[in-house]
Amino acid sequence: MKRLLTYVLIAIATTTFLIVGTPYLTNATQRATVPEVLKACLPPSPSWLGQYEFDVAGRVDNPNPQVTGKRPMKEFYLLDVLSPWEGEDNVPWQTLIGVDTNGKCFGYIGQNAMNVTLTAYMPMDLANAIAFQKFSHLLMHPNGKAWIEALLKVETINEDSKVPTSPEPTWLAPEDAWALQKLGYQIPSEVRILETLTPYQFDS
Repeated sequence: MKRLLTYVLIAIATTTFLIVGTPYLTNATQRATVPEVLKACLPPSPSWLGQYEFDVAGRVDNPNPQVTGKRPMKEFYLLDVLSPWEGEDNVPWQTLIGVDTNGKCFGYIGQNAMNVTLTAYMPMDLANAIAFQKFSHLLMHPNGKAWIEALLKVETINEDSKVPTSPEPTWLAPEDAWALQKLGYQIPSEVRILETLTPYQFDS
């Protein structure tokens, strides 16, 4: 039953991904339209550098809003944030926006967020589904495959100095590891997986 649910979620994620649009197109009119309900929660653009542009990288409905704590969220959107001062070869950063049962949006995940798992905001099955959309979306970009390979690259030891080329370990969110495996990628054993959280477990 659990395996069947997994395949159903992938099917839903893929269908939603195909509906929301084509990513990373220079022509902004060809990007997925950001729903009006999200616009109050879009990250503000630095006025001295130009305006951000946005593309929908993933979306999931939450059939059980009560699991998200004090704010019962009915849906979540993952948006690519495209900076006009960066080229098409740069990986866009992403923000998560939720919409509650009253139709009010809430923004999560800022530009400088690191080592974040979506399970802090939504149940694991929804996090898996939106991560699958995210990487499918990324692979539509000419550089998408290279970006994913760079994400999974484990820094090696310099045999002469016996010092790691990077002191920082490679971390993956559990939903990202799940989605990449479903897309046929092997997760190196050296990659560390973040702890799976309970949505809003730190709500006070």
